[in-house]
Amino acid sequence: MTPHLHVRIDDHILRLILARAEKKNAISNEMYAAMTEALVRAETDSDVRVVLFEAEGDTFCAGNDLAEFAAVAAGTSLRSRLCRGRRSALDTVRESRPRA
Repeated sequence: MTPHLHVRIDDHILRLILARAEKKNAISNEMYAAMTEALVRAETDSDVRVVLFEAEGDTFCAGNDLAEFAAVAAGTSLRSRLCRGRRSALDTVRESRPRA
């Protein structure tokens, strides 16, 4: 997990709270990995009926942390693991089915 994403379950709602206000909640690879973990957990947790994205600060999200993504693209040793985490989070959201 990362200190930049708070994960809570309240009243059947999984709350994913972006907590990087000093960077306008720009999403890092570490945050993508943490979101993936939370979304995979939600998919198998019958107590979760809704996923809600929230953010601290005055900006919901500025998008990706471009400086970090540029470092990964330049060939840092963590590239494959981090990119896998980001892809998994997006795939999980796309493939999720609403529950009745």
